[in-house]
Amino acid sequence: MNNTAALTTKQKVCSILQWKEEQHNQLVYDSALSFLSHYLPMESDYMISCITSSRVFWNWWKMHWNARDQVFTEHYYGLVRLRCAEDLYKELHDPKTLAYEIYPDGQVLSESYAKMIGELNDMVLYEEVQN
Repeated sequence: MNNTAALTTKQKVCSILQWKEEQHNQLVYDSALSFLSHYLPMESDYMISCITSSRVFWNWWKMHWNARDQVFTEHYYGLVRLRCAEDLYKELHDPKTLAYEIYPDGQVLSESYAKMIGELNDMVLYEEVQN
């Protein structure tokens, strides 16, 4: 087995795009926030922060991201021009497009909603105690 075959999918992506792992991780994070703002356009920043504080959401997001990374490495690994590969990679992970193609399942959203409702209940109780 050669060195390339032993690399993880993320390492392959970073190698193809000549990115550092931190650059890849930042794109994953920023794209998740952008995805949620497109998927839930009427929701508040608070709601989005509840969702992004969920481990279930991040596991779901990374699972979908990794699946697209796998497709990228299998189909685009031989691209000669770096700019072309980077454009294709970003297109494959476009948050606005993904908002119409993938949907968080009930478990992802219910955990976030439960957290939000719990925090709102705590705030109401705190205000009642203060009055």
